[in-house]
Amino acid sequence: MGGGPNLLWLAKNKNLEGHFGGCDYSDGLIKSAKSVLETYDFKELECCEANKMNTQVKYDSVFSMGVFPYFINLDYAYEVLKLMMDKAKYSIGILSIHDLDKEEDYVNYRKQTIENYEERYKDLPKLFYSRNFFLDFAVENELNIKFAQTPIPGYWNNEFVYNVYFWK
Repeated sequence: MGGGPNLLWLAKNKNLEGHFGGCDYSDGLIKSAKSVLETYDFKELECCEANKMNTQVKYDSVFSMGVFPYFINLDYAYEVLKLMMDKAKYSIGILSIHDLDKEEDYVNYRKQTIENYEERYKDLPKLFYSRNFFLDFAVENELNIKFAQTPIPGYWNNEFVYNVYFWK
């Protein structure tokens, strides 16, 4: 969720109706989001680990933006996917998944463009995902699935990430 820019966009979009909410690991970002979003109808803005999100409040759609690469392992990611599925009435979107097939190219690119890359990022590992991880989840949970490339013009990371969408 971060500081809430995606939620703010949803709240301001006159074509969308309903309730919105989110969670983030950072208490500071939750406080920032609450101050920016205080005039909108948000059911929940909570500080918690992704695997501790409240599934009692349901939403038509649930999405994650850029957090899956920072999960500790695939078991944790699977646990979060299950919670997202429980929270969503219809669909789930997971944006900016780092592609396991492109991990080596990603690391080489970062080493070429960031001075002292290995030293600077040694304590911030990235989790890369095979599309099969998500395909298996979809099959196990009888979900439809679609993969898409990130369509942001000029974004350096486009070639290393993909998005995945599930729907019931």
